Amino acid sequence: MTDKEINKLAQAISRIVTKDVIEGLADEYYSDSKVEPMHETELMIMELDRLKKLLSRYVDNEEYEKAMIIKRKIEILEKRYKL
Repeated sequence: MTDKEINKLAQAISRIVTKDVIEGLADEYYSDSKVEPMHETELMIMELDRLKKLLSRYVDNEEYEKAMIIKRKIEILEKRYKL
């Protein structure tokens, strides 16, 4: 087999493998499992939880300026969503 034939065969195999991988990913992406949309309030509760953990970390590390910024964001979200 010549180098030219080997390259042609390698390109053909590469196209087949690439096509199989892309189709496999598409099948996974468009599977029957659906993700339920989250309500805005649920998202805000999750965000508040994340911010409170971050606030705690900043206070523990004595990064008070950052902690004040996060505290203010928490207050705004709690006030807006009456949480």
